[in-house]
Amino acid sequence: MEEIQEQARPPLLTLRIRMNEEEIYQCLMLGTRRAGPARNIAESVILGVMAVYCGAAYLLDGAREPVSLMLAVLSLLIIAAIWLVPPLRMKHEARQIAAQGNEVFLSLYEEEAAFGRENPQYVPYSSCRAVVGGEMLALAIGYQLVGIPRRVTDEEGWRTLMEKFQPEEGRIRKGKRGKEK
Repeated sequence: MEEIQEQARPPLLTLRIRMNEEEIYQCLMLGTRRAGPARNIAESVILGVMAVYCGAAYLLDGAREPVSLMLAVLSLLIIAAIWLVPPLRMKHEARQIAAQGNEVFLSLYEEEAAFGRENPQYVPYSSCRAVVGGEMLALAIGYQLVGIPRRVTDEEGWRTLMEKFQPEEGRIRKGKRGKEK
C-alpha cells in the first residue's frame, strides 16, 4: 500500500538518458572492472620477474633451451594482456551498446528510484551500489549497470542524485553500500 502511495507522488527528479560511446565506455570502466591497479601491478611485477629469470636462463644456458625463452615471451604477453585487454573489451562493448541507441528513463522518489517508462522497476536506494568518476555516476543494480552523465541534469538534480545514491569515488566495490566483505 505504501509503495502505491509513493508512486502517486510526483518524482523529485525525472531523467531521460541516452549516452554516447565515450560515456558508455566510462561507465563500463567505472562499474565492471574487477582487478584494480594494485592487483594489475602486483601480477605484472611477478610476471616481469619470471620473464627476466627465464630470459636470463635462456641467454646464459649453453644449450639454449627453448622452453625458457617460450616462458619469458609468454610472461611478457600476459603482462600486455593484463593491461590492454580490459580497456579494449570495454571499448568494443561500448561501441555495440551505443549502436543500439537505447534510452534509460529514471525517476527519483523519496525512498526509491524507478527505472523504465512503461513498466518501471522500483529499486530502493539502499540496494543500489553507486560510484562517481568525473562527470559520470555509475549505478550497479543487481547485475545491471546504469550510467548517468552529469550533462543530463542541472546542478540541483546532480545534488539530488548524489544525496540519494551516496556514491563513492573510484570504482564499484563488492559488498553492501561499498564496504568490502
